[in-house]
Amino acid sequence: MLKFVDPVVAMFPWQGKLTGAAWNDLSHCATLQAAVEQVAEIYEFKWHPYFIWMRSHSATQTQFVQSQVPFQYAIETFADAYTAVFERAECPTVPAVPASIIATINPPRLAFQRCLQGLAPRVNLSTACSIGQAAANRQVLNHCLTQPIGAGAAMLGMIEYLYVDVSATLAQVIQHRGWAHQDSDFYCMIHEALEIDRSRDLLTLASAHWLVPETREQSARSLMLGAQYLWDLYDGLYPE
Repeated sequence: MLKFVDPVVAMFPWQGKLTGAAWNDLSHCATLQAAVEQVAEIYEFKWHPYFIWMRSHSATQTQFVQSQVPFQYAIETFADAYTAVFERAECPTVPAVPASIIATINPPRLAFQRCLQGLAPRVNLSTACSIGQAAANRQVLNHCLTQPIGAGAAMLGMIEYLYVDVSATLAQVIQHRGWAHQDSDFYCMIHEALEIDRSRDLLTLASAHWLVPETREQSARSLMLGAQYLWDLYDGLYPE
């Protein structure tokens, strides 16, 4: 009897891995780093439809810049969530900062806008954040405000870990397509978008909670949630 193979799974191996590797299986990993690497194997961003489109000859520089405009809201969310995690870590007796105060425009977002303008000056950067992306961003921030510190750090650390490869792919394609000079600000912004402060390592903070059996499962779930958030984010950037 022939076995049916889902063509989506055939094209994108991470889909097949995901169905057989639930988040709670990660808790069997001896170290947080091992769990992070396992998640990274599941979410292979080089096969994401957005990057397949970006590498295609049908994608133009203007279309690429337009597709990147919504990413400014993700940068803003990451900065807010990062601040929330480390404020709670450093002052555990102090209540978490209300989201209404944290949710302000951050310099990283403004820097990203300048980089986009440098690539395509005529692109409208005032595009409103979609409801779907706003909801996803809010979930990330709420997770970091309400869940244990280790869980929030695990989620953001997973996003940051995956973004290293994402930023490398972006830079590689942009250079190959000749869309920006290698010394341009955009290259710097791609790499630094999610690197708020490297001296305060998210995964180092999360690793302490991984060693506690009672919180390891929750941290494992947070790793998967972070990876899924980033994958869905690029789904939203994919041009219609």
